[in-house]
Amino acid sequence: MEKLNIANEKEGNMLIIQSDPTIPPSKQLSTSGYTNQPNGYTCGPTSAHNLLITLGKNVSIDTLSQELGTTQSGTSFDTNKWSNVLNSHIGSSSWYVGMWNPSTENLWIAFVGDIVSGYPLILDTHISSSTAILPGYENDPNVNVWHYVAGVGYSGYNNTIHYIAYFDPNKFRNSAYGLHTVNVSTMQAAVSERGIIY
Repeated sequence: MEKLNIANEKEGNMLIIQSDPTIPPSKQLSTSGYTNQPNGYTCGPTSAHNLLITLGKNVSIDTLSQELGTTQSGTSFDTNKWSNVLNSHIGSSSWYVGMWNPSTENLWIAFVGDIVSGYPLILDTHISSSTAILPGYENDPNVNVWHYVAGVGYSGYNNTIHYIAYFDPNKFRNSAYGLHTVNVSTMQAAVSERGIIY
């Protein structure tokens, strides 16, 4: 984040991302060992499990379900609970924090800052025709899915168009499951009604 603060300039109310030679133009974290959600309501703890795998912590989906308060209705976007659970497992009291409805600029900064530092993110998305259609959900005109995914990469740091990479744990849609890349503005629309843990 300190690197990004040096690299960024503010012009009026617009945050202008400047090129910083110490920040790679693209970076993707390993998704080796990532798994799929075992049922229709554990995308949150599964994404948390996958995030922690990247950080060398193998915490079961069942344990994370209990800690995050997951029910058959899903996992609420309680930023304090999410932050506390993730921070407790990585041994930090303050790395992960929550942000509701991040702007496109703040989402991009969060991605670059975390991924450069080696930390995945959690994104609470709403996939629908009124927000954004993410890869794997295009052929369902009535799609209306609240869904957690793990952010694992970015590209286009030195370009005007920025992309982020994420891992979708939804095995119940074959074309949705796995690693995908989208324009950062598409993901901003998807998380606009909830937010991110970064």
